[in-house]
Amino acid sequence: MIKQVQIRHFKGLSEFEVSALARVTLLGGRNNVGKTSFLEALFLYFDRHNADALLRQYAWRNVPFVSLNPDAMWAPMFSKYDMEKAIEIVVKDEKKHTANLKLQLNRDYVSRVRSGIPALHGMPAKIDTQAKPTPSLSLDVVYQLDKQSPQISHHVIGQQGISLEIENMSVNSEKAVFLAATGRVATQEDAVRFGQLDVVGKLQEVVHFLKETVEPRLVGLSAVAVGDQTFIHAQLEGLERKIPVAFMGDGMGRLLSVILVMMTTRDGCVFIDEIENGIHYSALPKVWAGIVKAAKQFNCQVFATTHSYECLQAAVQGLPEDLQNEFCYVRLERLDGRIEGKTYSHGVLGAALERNWEVR
Repeated sequence: MIKQVQIRHFKGLSEFEVSALARVTLLGGRNNVGKTSFLEALFLYFDRHNADALLRQYAWRNVPFVSLNPDAMWAPMFSKYDMEKAIEIVVKDEKKHTANLKLQLNRDYVSRVRSGIPALHGMPAKIDTQAKPTPSLSLDVVYQLDKQSPQISHHVIGQQGISLEIENMSVNSEKAVFLAATGRVATQEDAVRFGQLDVVGKLQEVVHFLKETVEPRLVGLSAVAVGDQTFIHAQLEGLERKIPVAFMGDGMGRLLSVILVMMTTRDGCVFIDEIENGIHYSALPKVWAGIVKAAKQFNCQVFATTHSYECLQAAVQGLPEDLQNEFCYVRLERLDGRIEGKTYSHGVLGAALERNWEVR
C-alpha cells in the first residue's frame, strides 16, 4: 500500500509531497489546485508501460485529439510546459520500498533502423546495416525500484502514432484503474467486469453494496445482450421486467462502476475523480462506509477527489469506528506559488469540521 508520494514538474505540481496516506485517501481543495493532476501523476506511475498512457489522460480531460508533435503531445504534462526539467514521481510503500519514475526528453535517441524489405512469413525482419541511424526525439520513461537496474522505455512519435521501444523492461503486474469525472459510464467495460464476477459467484456482493447505498428496491442484476452489445440490467421490487442500469440515473451507474472496479482490482489501486458525481448527499454516508469496507475486503487502495463539503461530512459521519483508521483526507492548497498537501486523519478531519474550519 502506498504511504508517501513525491511529484516534481508534473503539470502544476512542481514540488509536491504528501505522506501518511491511507487505504482510502480523499483529496480536496480549491479549483485548479492539482487534485486531478495528483491522480493522473500517480496513475501514470502504474501506466508506465502503456504507449497510450498520455493520450488516455487527454481523453479523461475531454481532449479528443492531440497533434503528433512534442509541444502538443508531451509539453502539457510538464510544469510550465518546460520539457527540459524531468517529471519525477517517487512512491514509497508500507514495506519501505521506494520506486522512482522519471520522464525526460531525449533529443539524441537513435531509434532502431530497419530495411525497406518486408519480413517473409515466419522470418524476422532484416536489419539494414548500411542505413545511418538518425537521432530523433524520444520521451524516455525510466523506472527504478529500490537499487535494482533501471527499466527504460522510449516513446517515439512517428507518422503512425506513438511507438514504444523497450530496454530491460519487466512485466508490470501492478493493477490500477482510473474513473474520470467527465464522460459517460463505460457500460461495456462494466459488463466485462460484471461477467468476471458472475463466473466466480460474486454478484450478490455487488447487489448488496448498491442496495445498502443508493437503491434499497434492488433485487438482482443480470447481463443482457442487446444486438452486439451487453448491458447490465436491474430487477427492482414492484417491477415486472428488468431495466437497464443506464436508465436509473448517474448515481446508480457511477456506484456500479466503482464497486465493479474495486472487486476486480484486488491488490491494486483505484482512482476516482469527483467521487460524489451523481450521488445525492443523503446517500453519501452509506456510500463512504461501503467504499472503505470494500477497499479493505478486496485489498485495494482508493484515491478520490471531491469539491463537496457534504462529501467530507459524510466521510466523517458514515464510517464506523473499525474503519476510521483506513481513511484519510488530504487538502491541497497553493502557498507562495507552490501547491502543498496537508493530511488529516479521520479524527482530525472530524474535529476540523466540528469547529467549522475551512478544509475544502
